[in-house]
Amino acid sequence: MTVSVVERTAQGRARRLLVLLPGYGDEPTVFTDHLAAIDPLGEWQVAVVRPPIATPEGPAWFRVDDDGPVADDITAAIEHLCTTCTEAIDRLGLDPDDIVLAGYSQGGAMALATATDPSIPVRPGAVAALAAYLPHRASDQDATLLAGRRVLVAHGADDEIVDALLGRSAAKVLERAGAEVTWTEVDGGHTLHPHLLAALREWLGTLPAPATP
Repeated sequence: MTVSVVERTAQGRARRLLVLLPGYGDEPTVFTDHLAAIDPLGEWQVAVVRPPIATPEGPAWFRVDDDGPVADDITAAIEHLCTTCTEAIDRLGLDPDDIVLAGYSQGGAMALATATDPSIPVRPGAVAALAAYLPHRASDQDATLLAGRRVLVAHGADDEIVDALLGRSAAKVLERAGAEVTWTEVDGGHTLHPHLLAALREWLGTLPAPATP
C-alpha cells in the first residue's frame, strides 16, 4: 500500500499540522483546491493524504463487502496514516497534540477510525469528520480515547449518500465517550460544498493556539 502526500507550507513557522483525508474516489485536489476557504490566512501546515487503494471509481481508503468496511483495509490505512503523521511532526518539530486530523466522507470515517484506534502511537489533538460516519470495528475501536479532545462532526442535511443520521449518531457516541463534540448540520448534499468548508474553517478558528516555545 503506497500513500502519497501533497503538502502546503504554512505562512511563517509551522506550529500546527492539518492532515486532510479525501473521500472515496477523490484525489487530493478535492481539498487543495479549497485551502483558501479552509485556511485563508495560511496559518496551518497542511498535508493532504491520497487514499491508497485503487478502485474503478478512483482512490479509496477501504473497500466495502457484504459485511461492511473491510477491516484489514482500515488497519493498513491507519498504519500508514500514523507513519505519515509521525514523519511530519518529527520533521516539523511538533507534538502529537498539534495535529488535527480531518476528512471528508470515507476520509472522515478514516479520521474517526484512526483517532479511536487503541494501537496508534500518535493520537491527534483534534479530529473533524465531514459528511462521514463512525465505522465500527469492535475491539479495534475505543471512543473514550477521544475523551477531552475536540471533535467536529459536520453533515449536509440533504446528504443522499451518507445519511445525516449517521453523522449525528457518531457525534452522540463520541460525546457520550467524553469528547468535546461540535455537531453542525448545514444545507447541502454529499459534496465538499462551501457550507461544509465553512464549518471546518470556523471550527478550526475555535481551537486554542499552541503554546509559544
